[in-house]
Amino acid sequence: MLLAQTAMQSWLTGCSMPNLHWPQQPPAALCRLADGLALGVVYLSLHQLYPRIPGLNGKLVTKHNLMLQLSPIQILRAYTLAVQCMVNWPEGFRRFLYWCEPNPRRDPAKSVKKLIACLGKNLWNGESSLFIWNAFHIFSYDRLCFSGRYPEPGLTFEQLPAYANADETAQILGVSKDVLQSLVERKLISPTYLRRNLDYQFFFKRDEVRNLSQYI
Repeated sequence: MLLAQTAMQSWLTGCSMPNLHWPQQPPAALCRLADGLALGVVYLSLHQLYPRIPGLNGKLVTKHNLMLQLSPIQILRAYTLAVQCMVNWPEGFRRFLYWCEPNPRRDPAKSVKKLIACLGKNLWNGESSLFIWNAFHIFSYDRLCFSGRYPEPGLTFEQLPAYANADETAQILGVSKDVLQSLVERKLISPTYLRRNLDYQFFFKRDEVRNLSQYI
C-alpha cells in the first residue's frame, strides 16, 4: 500500500522515486494507467474474478461510477494492486491481463469487452496511451504463439516465461535489429525458436533482455 501511495504522489507532484522499471512515459500517462488498472481490478473483483477486494459485493454496487462507491480502504487496495501491475513493465501488466482471462485459448478482450471498451473510451485513449495497447496486443500475440505449446504437462500460460519478439527486444536494449543480430551471433543473448505456421520465428526471454540492457 505504501508503494501505491508513494508512486501516485510522486507522479502527481513531480517528485522522484526509485526506478522499478515503470513504463518510460510522462507522469500524466502513468496516472491514467494506474487509474485504468484500479478500475479494472474493481471490475474483475465485482465479477468474481481474481483479484478479490475484501468487502466488495457485486450485488450491492451499481455499474456506474464504481470508484465513488468504494470505501477508502477498498480504493487503496485497488490502487495498490494497480501499481503492482505497473512494476517491471510490461511483465506486471501481463499479470493483470492474465487475471482478465486465464485461459490462453481465449481472447482477453472478448472476456472483458465492457471493461476494455470503457478504458479505451474514457481513460486509455489518444497517442499517450498507445504504449498500453501495444503491450496488450503483444500479450495477445504471445497467447497465440504459446497456446498448446506447453513444455511440461500442467504448466499454465501464467507460468510460462514472458517472451519478446525481435522488434521489442531491440527496443528494450536500445539497439537496431542489426546490432541485435550481432549480439546473437556473439552469444550474448540466446533466442528461443518457435514454429508458427510454416516459418520459424525467434523470441527472447524478457528477463534476460532486461538484465542485458543494464550493460549496453
